[in-house]
Amino acid sequence: MLANQPNEFQVLNIKVAKGAESNIIANVESAWKKLYPHQSIDAKWYDKQLYDQHLHKDDLMFIGLLTVMAISIACLGLLGMVIYTTKNRAKEVSIRRVMGANALQVIAEISKGFTALLLIAVCIGLPIGFIAGNKFLQQYAYRVSVSAEIMAGSAAFLLFLGALTIGWQTYKTAIANPVKSLRME
Repeated sequence: MLANQPNEFQVLNIKVAKGAESNIIANVESAWKKLYPHQSIDAKWYDKQLYDQHLHKDDLMFIGLLTVMAISIACLGLLGMVIYTTKNRAKEVSIRRVMGANALQVIAEISKGFTALLLIAVCIGLPIGFIAGNKFLQQYAYRVSVSAEIMAGSAAFLLFLGALTIGWQTYKTAIANPVKSLRME
């Protein structure tokens, strides 16, 4: 049974032809004022309303916070491993420096093992991230796909953070005075 109840009329959807979007809201508002001069109209585009409704800013902030925390913990763990390794190899680094190796050679020697570990981690993490991202996004009706550009960008970002963490500590070790290090050994 259909019943006309004007007091419950709240939303009117209008399909707009392509190219007529520029002045349609003004035309609808003027037509509304003719029919209902004492009632205001709240006209908005449906795609913008859907975007605002499904944005979930709090969820995005929470996921961002968790991501920053996870990356920070991983970088701190990597930094701890690098500091431990450079302290253990301080005598070797000092001997290499005394024998004529430059800082770049020392940095390359110390960091090649960590770089290999980072590359292995990326090779393991990319497929898992791709599969998990696709599974997560399948629950949404309107979704974006996890593209190769996103995966490559995240891998490059993580490799950059790892290289920065490793390079900073190994650089400090490589430029240290070898005489002080050998004297302490």
